[in-house]
Amino acid sequence: RRLRVELFPWAQLPPEIVELGRLESPAHSLTNRVFYLAPDGLEDLNALAALPEIRHLQLAPQYATPKEILPQGFLPLNEQLPHQLTSSFPSGPLVGVIDSGIGSGLLTAHVAASTLYEIPPDTDLVHGTFVGGLIVGAHALNGGDDRFPSESCRLVDVAALPNAAVDENVLLLRIEDAVARHPDVRVWNCSFAANAPNNPAQFGPFAAALDQLSDERDVLFVIAAGNYVGVPARNWPAIPSHYPN
Repeated sequence: RRLRVELFPWAQLPPEIVELGRLESPAHSLTNRVFYLAPDGLEDLNALAALPEIRHLQLAPQYATPKEILPQGFLPLNEQLPHQLTSSFPSGPLVGVIDSGIGSGLLTAHVAASTLYEIPPDTDLVHGTFVGGLIVGAHALNGGDDRFPSESCRLVDVAALPNAAVDENVLLLRIEDAVARHPDVRVWNCSFAANAPNNPAQFGPFAAALDQLSDERDVLFVIAAGNYVGVPARNWPAIPSHYPN
């Protein structure tokens, strides 16, 4: 596993760090105090921790999409699919979907462009397709609920997440590249998360990097709030008692 190495604000990268493993350059949008290192062995951890320039050392956070998408309180689609998903002439603004990839089929006509960083057999297109469908036809797919917009969007498919989790710096590099490749996209949907909370509990390097990239490219990243991973699964429409959770 890669390590995330954060230096003190006053520190320069210590030269001896290159002797303790394979140093990887951070994403452009990361602060120059954050680096990633694949250590040569466990004995190098003590040597790393002893360097006075290092403020914080931890396993590189990993991100993934939910492994299961189960019906909670919504009805499965029947053969009478909503018009938004079957239209031959999709229109609307572009929304970038940084996810596991969008499967071919009903949504193909709505995909304006694609960039693939993962290809089969290392992909599972279920989650990306699920998210893409909601962006194309959220109102129709939620029983015509007025809290969802009736407008439809076109999709830019960015398959950045494999079956397994992906390390933070790899994902950031892919996001930077995708945003540069698709300058017409102003809104990017990021429905992925880490299983472990940020440690320490603060506005971390990943969030700061997205903030900087947002300012540089004049784009908006829509970040997932999280998912229930056990009972009780949240119903739709949500009941008020679920909101504090």
